[in-house]
Amino acid sequence: MSPKADQLARRVEPIYGPPLEGGEILLYAGDLEVRNGEHIGTLHGQVELRLFPTSDLKAHVAGSGIDLFRLTIGASDTQATRVPANADLDPPNASTLPERQPEDTQWAESWVDAQGLTGGRLDAAERLVIHYAGALDPLFGRLTDVDGGGTQGQISFELPGWSLVLAPIPKDDRLEGGFAGAIEATPTDGRVDRAEVDRLSYRLFSILSLIATREVAIGPTCGLDPSGRVVWAHWDAPRMRLGRGIGWCPRALIPTALPALAEGYASLTADRALVDVFERAVEALLFADSGEVLDVRIPIACIGIELLAWAILPRWAGVDETEADELKAGPAARRLLEWAGIPTEIPDELPALAARRDALNQRGWGGPEILFNVRNRLVHPPKSRNDPEWPAHDVMIEAWQLATWYLQLTILRLLDYRDHYRTVLVLGGSEARSEPVPWSEASR
Repeated sequence: MSPKADQLARRVEPIYGPPLEGGEILLYAGDLEVRNGEHIGTLHGQVELRLFPTSDLKAHVAGSGIDLFRLTIGASDTQATRVPANADLDPPNASTLPERQPEDTQWAESWVDAQGLTGGRLDAAERLVIHYAGALDPLFGRLTDVDGGGTQGQISFELPGWSLVLAPIPKDDRLEGGFAGAIEATPTDGRVDRAEVDRLSYRLFSILSLIATREVAIGPTCGLDPSGRVVWAHWDAPRMRLGRGIGWCPRALIPTALPALAEGYASLTADRALVDVFERAVEALLFADSGEVLDVRIPIACIGIELLAWAILPRWAGVDETEADELKAGPAARRLLEWAGIPTEIPDELPALAARRDALNQRGWGGPEILFNVRNRLVHPPKSRNDPEWPAHDVMIEAWQLATWYLQLTILRLLDYRDHYRTVLVLGGSEARSEPVPWSEASR
């Protein structure tokens, strides 16, 4: 059996269990090196991760003795810095902290910072299991048969240097405050390197968050040896945002969209600068589709569009760098949309923007021009100090729809995605509705 076939036949599950009654997920129990100012010592404790309502990672220590007092006074300055080299990294099933006894007169209990804590030997790992949480919920039409009997929803995909399988926990089996699933990552050259692990984590964050249009938490990460034992672990409080955006990818499309987007992403990696632009554009999209005020979301989406135009026009649209640098935002956006195959007229679904164009007597304007007109009115002071005026609310809603649509589609075009998507130009309706992207053969 090939390594890829072997990977697909294996069940992929989180290493760490569901949250305890208090909401904490136990990652480790044992000795920890703790620093508080100039004081350094070893304490027994456990590393606890909370995902909701916010992401937080702490080392929980409790017991008696002067060392614990000295190391936890002013706990805001205290950090767990190291796990002993021979520590057992198998996660505990229950708390291992001692309970206070009536005769304890030097009892102390504290939670100290454990962000970025790492234990074990990465060079002993054959593969990784990466936990994730957040608004990523694929809908599978067909499940994969796995070892030990039964089936599991799995998505196989590739990123540079890695063969990956994403396996979500079925929605009915998830617990509030727990993980949404796990990703198994196997290095294609058989070597696990720390810099590549860190790079993979952010690449997964970018791709999965693009699909969810919400920050998908990536981590903790465990390294497993050939027997499946945890021999390395890295613990962080992962970045995530609660809730769900409008989004472009219906649940049923995720199993096919993820491999396609990962392939497109991999095609960019020879151009490191373009990868940086893509990742920053995704960050702009995540904010644009957040719950922040429209006055900020519209300009942020426009920043993403301008950035993509700046990077793409000289590379692929036949615009030299000098001309690209001199183009104003609206014309640059128009050239970008023309390259991508995205319509530039004001969409019929956005009548308030068309009415604003007509009121300004700018019949020649299309979508890019009216969008950046609204953006400029939001970021610059009004013309009159005695009667300040900003775009009307319906105009801002439609400008946000248009900016988000442009940004979503341009990112997808950059990754050469040619399947279906759900347009943000229509709000509400069926979650499953979709249509071909404008540049695909099916849309012509």
